[in-house]
Amino acid sequence: MMMFWSKGNPASQAFHWHEVAGGGTSALFLNLYYDWTTGQPRFVWQERFSLTVGGECPAHNGAWAHHVAIFNAGTFQHFMNGVRYTNRSHGITAALHELRLFNSGTADMALLRVGATIPTADQIRRIYEDEKALFQENAACTLYGSSDAVTALAHDPVTGLLHVGTSAGRSIFKGFLRVHHTATAVATSISAVGGLIAEK
Repeated sequence: MMMFWSKGNPASQAFHWHEVAGGGTSALFLNLYYDWTTGQPRFVWQERFSLTVGGECPAHNGAWAHHVAIFNAGTFQHFMNGVRYTNRSHGITAALHELRLFNSGTADMALLRVGATIPTADQIRRIYEDEKALFQENAACTLYGSSDAVTALAHDPVTGLLHVGTSAGRSIFKGFLRVHHTATAVATSISAVGGLIAEK
């Protein structure tokens, strides 16, 4: 299973995943590119077998999109932005050895994850919904100030907000986004219930 975010335009290359076979020869294993005409993302196996074809999912055209590629029991599935667009038999029997993943071309990638376990469709949709806020324009997703040393932490069970204290102040998160901050240093503790905050 591979999961990542990518942003590309027509003719962009997103990544090449190389396999180093037992003999030490590097061969292109899996490639993601964006169609020269439509900008639709395409997964290609060993430069000759298309795992996704035109029309299966929308084009990126410069916008960030969430991708999940799953190989399981002879099938290939591709989810984009929480929706499954591809579910087909692939017939691939090649064994994998050492893998080398690297960015190529003009597309951007972020939050790459590779794993042996397979998330459910509901889990993929939830991950997309949780993470998409990070890729909106001007999204704030880091602690306020220059310090990353957390001095106190509190979750408000009523509002659902997470309060994180540092020497620069208190950062307030809703999900992955920082929605507010204060500029008064938090030294030791935070308490947060129903929107009422106590800190020292």
